[in-house]
Parts: sequence; structure tokens; C-alpha cells
Amino acid sequence: AVIDSGTANNPDLVPSIAGSVLGGENFVPGEGEPSATSTLNGAHGTWVGTMIAGHTYFLFNSASTLAQSLATHMPSSIIYDYEPGLSVVPMFGSAPDAGLYALKVFPAAGGGSPESRVIAAMDRAITMKTNYNNGMPVEPVNPGCGAEEDPCVYDSMNITVVNMSLGGGTLYAGQDLEDSLTKKMLEVGITLVASAGNEGHTAMTGGSPGTGLGSLTVG
Repeated sequence: AVIDSGTANNPDLVPSIAGSVLGGENFVPGEGEPSATSTLNGAHGTWVGTMIAGHTYFLFNSASTLAQSLATHMPSSIIYDYEPGLSVVPMFGSAPDAGLYALKVFPAAGGGSPESRVIAAMDRAITMKTNYNNGMPVEPVNPGCGAEEDPCVYDSMNITVVNMSLGGGTLYAGQDLEDSLTKKMLEVGITLVASAGNEGHTAMTGGSPGTGLGSLTVG
């Protein structure tokens, strides 16, 4: 599950994660707000999804400096002269076989998200995993879904990892509500990967939920 700005499900525009986006839900209120899998959302959640599940190839001229450098110094990273004059560089994410479920908390027009909305998305992931653990079948509640503006929605899913490349300052590191939910995620079998934040040398460098005791926090 990717709690972010939405993760686009459009193979023509984002071919690198084609087939990887299973569905999603939008937590942003307001008429006309795009779906969780729409390409009209901010790109951040799609970038994150691509870093996770990207599976694509780039073609380079075999005579190019990059292709020759890779062939010389890291030959396992390139299929040199796959076709006459063309070399292939695979560009895979950290888990290219992963399925992605988008939980959208940021509006398409930009801006932040209230903590309550983030908590709702975290709670939703926990509920879906709990339902799966309790034996609820994994099937869409809206048959015929899957289009960019009509993502499949599930009440049960075997979510094993939640990615939250977001966070906010907290005076109660390890104790506020978002941080408490990081431990609840572990209890149901979810590993939460959260960003540490970009605050630099300040009194409160880490952001919540990255400050949660159940979070795998990445700088």
C-alpha cells in the first residue's frame, strides 16, 4: 500500500508499472477530486510506486559513453549490443513483482494533508490486512473496476508493506497517534517504511510516523 498523492494506473502514460497497480482509495474530499489511480494527481505517489515496482528497459546507442562505461565497469547491468547498435539497460524497482494499492491523502491541486486523513489511510490498511488475516476473500467490492478513474476497491488484502514517504513534526515522538499505529501495523503483519524527513539540523529532525517505534525509517 502506498499512502501518498495517488499512484497512476495508466499503462500508456506510466508503462513502467503497468499491471502493478491493483486499485486504490481516495481520502481527499471534494467534488471533482481525481481518483487514487488518476494521472491527474501529483506525481509523487507515482514516483514512489515506480521506485517500488518499476519494471522497464531503456535503450541506448551502444556507442554512447554511458553504454560503453557500463559494459566496461558494470557489465551485469547492461545487455550490450542486444540488437546491432542498441544496448538495453534494465530499470527495476526494489520489488518489481509487487502489487500496489494506492491510498490517496494529498489533493491533486497540491498542498498538505491533515493528520486525521493520514491516520484514516493508515487505519484502512490495518483493517484490510486484519480482514485478510481473518479469512475474508480478496475480491473487489466494485466489479467491473480497473480503469484509471474507477480503481478497484478491496475490503481485504494481504498488505505486507506500507510506504509513507511523508511525515510531520511531532512533540511526542513514539507516542502520538500516527506513531502508535506503526506498532499496530506490526501486530497485524505489516512493515511500515516511512521517510525520516528533510528537516536537517533542527531540534526535531525526524517526522511522524517515521518517529514511531514500529516504523522502518529511511533518510
